[in-house]
Amino acid sequence: AETTVNEIYNDIRIFFRYLIMTKNEDAYKDFTIEMFKEIPIKDVTISMLEEVKPYMINEYLYFLRCTFNNSAKTRNRKLSSIKNFFKYIITNFSISIKAYIFNYFII
Repeated sequence: AETTVNEIYNDIRIFFRYLIMTKNEDAYKDFTIEMFKEIPIKDVTISMLEEVKPYMINEYLYFLRCTFNNSAKTRNRKLSSIKNFFKYIITNFSISIKAYIFNYFII
């Protein structure tokens, strides 16, 4: 359904913004939710995705809980969206995902 597609898109956008924010900590150290929503996702690079490690996913989930007050159900849905995104890019593109993130998402 269209709502599901929009939720998945939003989940991945939030994850991309988080990646950008953590790569540029000085620029975003005093961020607000409104600032976060304005982070352009076009700045996400393939190398950023290739560098994702399991601990980063755990930190992201903690960030969602503390910053957005996301419930466990919402965090699990966002995690599922990210897992499916990584499965898709691993399956359909020549992206060199490290074995540890591959195992984290595929198993």
